[in-house]
Amino acid sequence: MEIQPIKTEKDYKKALRTIEEIWGAKENTSKGDRLDVLITLVDAYEATHHPSYPPDPVAAIEFHMDQNQLERSDIEKYIGTRARAPCGKLVVPCLLADSNSLAGGGQRGFHGLRG
Repeated sequence: MEIQPIKTEKDYKKALRTIEEIWGAKENTSKGDRLDVLITLVDAYEATHHPSYPPDPVAAIEFHMDQNQLERSDIEKYIGTRARAPCGKLVVPCLLADSNSLAGGGQRGFHGLRG
């Protein structure tokens, strides 16, 4: 098994292609071991060169609403009306403090808002 460190974007893309090629390899085989090592190397490279940050809470809620075809009126009963929200934005502190009501509410998908 010849595996090199991932030092460049070219190395990274090559590792991703190889992972795709051997994806599903059985554990405790040479291909399975190679897959495990490559995944570990890619994960380490991504943590340094392609970090992911948590989404903005408002953007996350708006994305969830878009994906579930929800309107503002669908969530007003949980977070209040636009008039109560500063600058017309969703009331994120209210959502975070009262996320239990969102998790159990709404027939159209609010249960998916909380992990």
